[in-house]
Amino acid sequence: MTTALARLLVICFFAAACSTGWSKRFGETKQSVKVFASGGVKVLPSPNSTDSGTDAATSRRQLEVPERYSGASDEKDFFAELNQRQLFDADDFRFEFDEAEVESANGDLRPRMIDTDPVLAVLPSEGVAQNLVTLGPCAVNQPHVHPRGIQASFVLKGPIFFGFLEENGGRFISADIEENQSIVIPQGLIHFAQNRGCDTVQFLANFDNRDPGVLTIASNFFTLPIDTLRGTLEGLDDETISRVAQIAKNAANPSRDPACAHACGLA
Repeated sequence: MTTALARLLVICFFAAACSTGWSKRFGETKQSVKVFASGGVKVLPSPNSTDSGTDAATSRRQLEVPERYSGASDEKDFFAELNQRQLFDADDFRFEFDEAEVESANGDLRPRMIDTDPVLAVLPSEGVAQNLVTLGPCAVNQPHVHPRGIQASFVLKGPIFFGFLEENGGRFISADIEENQSIVIPQGLIHFAQNRGCDTVQFLANFDNRDPGVLTIASNFFTLPIDTLRGTLEGLDDETISRVAQIAKNAANPSRDPACAHACGLA
């Protein structure tokens, strides 16, 4: 049951990637995708294709459910992971960290996840993802959580100050991680990475899920209803809460510690 469910999830992710991401990233491989209620997927020839039927690209486009399933209802059709991989060129399995999804004057984040690389959808089990993070002097990758992934961060250039909070009743755990060292951050815990020095640092975050998700604490906390915030931040009036909420919303990420910046001669 577990194996069947895992296969279904892989196919669902694959189908979603096909319908939303391929047309942008893999424009040269045009496909028509049929998604069934069960989460199955069938790739059919593109009606706009003018390629020869003998080349490899066309062969990939014309992959479909094997003949032995031709009499099955649509709800029974599916694609094995091996066949799904054939839809990609060898170069599609090589990832470049060339586009920053999140950036500011203080650094940037360059993720390689399912929304940027659909090939990750056909990896076994829950797959993997990565994020290359560059932090300028005094920069902070703000406190956040990954609801669906354990994070193992390898420091390429350091040191970097990492910290995470355990659940209620737990501890605050922190450490300065040097170059060629790693830190593991459990799934779903609030954590951050901070450059307390005057030189640029960098680390590679690795996840055990193709789509670990991210929730930035400060900016999202203040999107809660004002009466909820008022009841939580007892003693603060609505004007103060609104002002802090605006600051959190507009804060750059990565952000920067003003005291550190002053010490580094940057303020």
